[in-house]
Amino acid sequence: MVTYLDILGIVNTLSMFAAATALFWLAINTKTQLRILSILLGGFAFFHGAYHLSFLLSQSSVAIELVEPVAIVFLMMFAGYYWKKGLP
Repeated sequence: MVTYLDILGIVNTLSMFAAATALFWLAINTKTQLRILSILLGGFAFFHGAYHLSFLLSQSSVAIELVEPVAIVFLMMFAGYYWKKGLP
């Protein structure tokens, strides 16, 4: 049986993967510092989507021990780069 939490998990996963796709597309098609910011934020969005997908597939230990720390690292790298360089 599919519960509303499963539906929300699917929506979360798809929205994060869509955001990552848009950010990676932007990174490919730009030549400024925005490229690095887009890659870092896209990496976070991708791994956050993988986090939701792992929970959806009942792999909570993988989500918590592996995917979540990688997503946090991407987010912290994004914040640090933005703080240091900012936007062009």
